[in-house]
Amino acid sequence: MTETGCSYRNLLAQSCHSSQVYPAHKIEFGSIEAIKQCVIAGLGISALPTMVVEEDLRENRLVELNWKSDIPPIFTRVAWHKDKWLSPPLQSFIELTKTTLKNTSNE
Repeated sequence: MTETGCSYRNLLAQSCHSSQVYPAHKIEFGSIEAIKQCVIAGLGISALPTMVVEEDLRENRLVELNWKSDIPPIFTRVAWHKDKWLSPPLQSFIELTKTTLKNTSNE
């Protein structure tokens, strides 16, 4: 699971509870990549963003479970002050994000 206070951790916990699924053991990480690697290693299951696991699903390193849930889609926003100076790495991140999201919105 992600860290306490993470919005989609709370949604996953609510979904498990409403489905009467009560995990016996939970491991908490601050990194989505760490969670993904634990799942790949067979240590458990997790709910992860699609964009994080797409390649692993294609390469059969992960398997998507057919989980019926009332969890609504989760959207992430990137915002910055229009007049604030942005470092070159941050500008690159924003451009990469725009390009990636533009390419995935048609799928």
